[in-house]
Amino acid sequence: MEISNTASFTLFYTDIEGSTQIAKSLGQDYAVMLDKHNEIISDGIKQFDGRIIDRTGDGFFIIFENPVSAFKAAAKIQLEFQDISWSFSVDLKVRIALHMGQIYPVGNLYTGLEIHRASRICSACHGGQILVSGQLKAKLQEELPEHLSLKGLGNYRLRDFDEPVELHQLIVKGLASKFGKPNTDAEIPVVGVLPIVNRSNDPELEYFSDGITEDLIISIGKIRGIRVLSRATAFSFKGKDENPVEIGKQLGASVILDGSMSLLDDQISINIELVKVEDGISLWSSKYEKEKKEILAIQDDITANVIETLGIKVEEKKTSKIQSPHTSKIEAYEFYLQGRKYYDLYSLKSIKYAIEMFQKAIDIDYKYALAYCGLADCYSYLYMYHEATEDNLQLAQMTSRNAVKLNPSLAEAFVSRGMVLSLSKKYEESEEAFKKAVEFGPTLFEAYYQYGRMSLVTGKIDQAARLMISANSVRKEDYQSLCLAGQYYEDLGDLVKSIEIRQRGVMIAEKHLKINPGDTRALYMGANSLMALGEREKGLEWLNRALTLDPDDAMLLYNAGCIYSMCDMPEEALNCLEKSANSGLTQKDWYIHDSDLDPLREMERFKNILDKMK
Repeated sequence: MEISNTASFTLFYTDIEGSTQIAKSLGQDYAVMLDKHNEIISDGIKQFDGRIIDRTGDGFFIIFENPVSAFKAAAKIQLEFQDISWSFSVDLKVRIALHMGQIYPVGNLYTGLEIHRASRICSACHGGQILVSGQLKAKLQEELPEHLSLKGLGNYRLRDFDEPVELHQLIVKGLASKFGKPNTDAEIPVVGVLPIVNRSNDPELEYFSDGITEDLIISIGKIRGIRVLSRATAFSFKGKDENPVEIGKQLGASVILDGSMSLLDDQISINIELVKVEDGISLWSSKYEKEKKEILAIQDDITANVIETLGIKVEEKKTSKIQSPHTSKIEAYEFYLQGRKYYDLYSLKSIKYAIEMFQKAIDIDYKYALAYCGLADCYSYLYMYHEATEDNLQLAQMTSRNAVKLNPSLAEAFVSRGMVLSLSKKYEESEEAFKKAVEFGPTLFEAYYQYGRMSLVTGKIDQAARLMISANSVRKEDYQSLCLAGQYYEDLGDLVKSIEIRQRGVMIAEKHLKINPGDTRALYMGANSLMALGEREKGLEWLNRALTLDPDDAMLLYNAGCIYSMCDMPEEALNCLEKSANSGLTQKDWYIHDSDLDPLREMERFKNILDKMK
């Protein structure tokens, strides 16, 4: 049986339940028992045309082309172990997991995310049990023999995997069939904060309801032991008339925080509810009717109630870090929220509006550190993507320095500062700023993500890869960090890890695109990983979709250049890179250090692109 570059098989995993204790009790006899165990499995696999890929200690990793053959082999093996009589006292029970997925050859090894998933399903088994994934059940093309059937067990989260997997038990006539629930890790609560609905008559107040939502995402996200879905994920459902529980199921959330607000003059009314996704039960709800100036206190109270309802323990000394770092002056807070709204639109016009709003917030409260962060990020954006002038760089320097000075324990301030110092090529100082950002914001995605980007620019690829993995650990639904980490691990020569991480990135991007089909960043970053995984046709399809949606976006054009370069399409690659540079993306370090562009480096057109950059 030949394994192609990217091939799907039935993955068959086995191991012995409690093998360490058995080995301790048997001593030298354990080797005798293990030989017989190996013989039973090997014979069963051979009879049904399976192929042993790997053996580690007491475990086997096997592949089958035909899923039914894998079911028959599993049944035969378990029946033999149930009937065997050992010459010594032992209660040997084997766990078997069956899954469907792609595997990739790397030298003499095989890798792939689904191999790890199959292993985790095996760990969820009880001794004597056969578990089957929903993915494999869905691929069955023929009926099972009469002595075999499948019993659905429900959805379970596996260790190291965030998305639940549907599990079934293979029922075999003559084999024990009653087992406890699968052995899976305790779940970390996943909170989805849906956009607060603006019930006011004035649609211009949308920035206020959106700002409340974002601040709740940030404050709840600071809590250890809770995972909060990102702003991008939550806001993809803004304006959609869908049941919150159904949205929660789509997002893989444990609970959904849903609410609405109305604002009349200086009075605000907020209705808020925390709902359990599994059964739609309301866990906590409240109605706040207060003066608008008390909005930050309301947010702190909502956060505290979510924490208490979910049973999360927070050390008293950390409580202050959870509370809002905003100004006490409501007018300044409103201008800040408007600035953040415009900044998130990422256009030249919107960035200039954002600068006006952040500046107005500072005019009201000159000690408002977050508003200075907003200004610094705006000037950094202008420097990177539109006008790489000394004025923009100096303004970014000054405002980021003010943010840190005003609040020397604010993680966001150190992220802004680290980015500016990196643009100024003060890399040692930039790294120190990012270390502070991680120290003060251990759950802040941007701290790890931007630190990782800076590390790549300075050639610290191993550090960049690890930071991207850390970024994903605090925002599991983020595809960007994984797609980038996959590329970095390939640059380091670790192809096994690169493939597995890229597969995860593509899987998350696909899930994201089902909800946000027009997200060009998910399309082009996913396309890059697909190309690296050997799925050229699918990768080019994703890229073409992105270019059709936004053919003039500088960042998209740069990434298109990288993808075409990987595809050995140099003319298309250089056309995109030239257009990207002409559109304002002149980050020369990217062009120099990005390994995707290696095939172009000796070409005159590529050298000319670099020569034109500052």
